[in-house]
Amino acid sequence: MNGYKIKNLRLKNGLSQEELADKLSVSRDLISKWETDKRRPSYEMIKDMSVIFNVTPDDIAPPDKMILDELSLCIPTDTVISSAQAEKEINSFLSELSSRERSIFISRYYYLKSISDICQEHRISKNYARVILHRSRIKLKKHFEEEEANDK
Repeated sequence: MNGYKIKNLRLKNGLSQEELADKLSVSRDLISKWETDKRRPSYEMIKDMSVIFNVTPDDIAPPDKMILDELSLCIPTDTVISSAQAEKEINSFLSELSSRERSIFISRYYYLKSISDICQEHRISKNYARVILHRSRIKLKKHFEEEEANDK
């Protein structure tokens, strides 16, 4: 993902994990998790890092790649699936969501909108949007796992 970029930029700027953590008002442990790809920073954090490192946010992580990385974690890696089959499964999954969940999911993963844009569009808080997207990704992963089990 983006961990190596964050670490390289931090080192290039002569910062320790502790110093970067202080500048971002996060823990050193969180910086370590970002650098080892155990966690992903939010796009807002990436924007803050870009100011510290004097680069563009896209130099750290293009937003469309981050969004698609979120979604890719829901699809089983050991399964070969055609585009047509994936489309069918995703459409089936979308039909199971409420209209609001579906609209938020499509805004994020089809139109690649930022969390901030989704919040403005749906008049919801960032935390609520994140919760809906997180729960939807869990449901999608479960949906794919169930379909895979049915195919066996």
